[in-house]
Formats: sequence, C-alpha cells, structure tokens
Amino acid sequence: ETNKDNVNEVRQVKDQADKETSSASFDVKEQALRMLLLALAFATRMRYLDVPKHVVFDEVHFGRFTTFFLNGTFFFDVHPPFAKLVYACTGYLTGLDSSFMFTDIGQDLDEILSHVWYLRFVPAIFSSLVILCIYE
Repeated sequence: ETNKDNVNEVRQVKDQADKETSSASFDVKEQALRMLLLALAFATRMRYLDVPKHVVFDEVHFGRFTTFFLNGTFFFDVHPPFAKLVYACTGYLTGLDSSFMFTDIGQDLDEILSHVWYLRFVPAIFSSLVILCIYE
C-alpha cells in the first residue's frame, strides 16, 4: 500500500507541475499579446501627431484653457480641471508660447506646431495606456 500511496503522490505532484507549466506558458502568451497590443496602440496613436497643422475642434477649448492657466487668467469651466492642468504643465515644460490664443478651428499652427505636438502627445499616451487597463 505504501507503493500505491507513493505512486498517487507522484501523480499529484506531476499533475500540479503540469498545471503550473501550462499556466506559466499561458502567462507568457498573455503578456506577449498585451505587449503587442500596447505596441500597436502606441504605433497608431503616435503617428502623424503634427497633422493637421491647424487647430482642430477640441484644441480650441483645451488650447485656450492651457494658455489661460499659463497666463494665470481666471476662467470658469464646468468640467474638472485635471486634464487642463496636465495640458498646462505640458505647455509649461515645453515652453509653449502663452500669447498664442487658440481661437478658431482651422487656425494656422506653424509658429507653435512643435509645442502642439507635445500637447497632442498627452492624450496619445493616455489612450495607448488604456489598452492595458481594458484588456483582460
């Protein structure tokens, strides 16, 4: 009976090791897929951040709020300020010209395009990282 117990114990240990090996390889495949999705997300979002070379819809609002923060100008907005503060911080760190006012859709950005690239970079980063949060 001791032999039978030993055989059963060996089988249990082997089964447990097989489960761990298969789950480890599954984890590697899952991580590889996550990294592939993350790379694709970054590749698709980072391309052409400098196109168009004109102000687009949301930039009229967020760009204007960014310059308000940089100039220390009071303004009222019904939405929480976190995103606008992130933009203002990005503008401050990249030396955005706070005298440029984002007033109209289609307004030419040639003089500050390099700074606007950084402002467009912010949502591109966050939207790429969302992939890791929602993939399961």
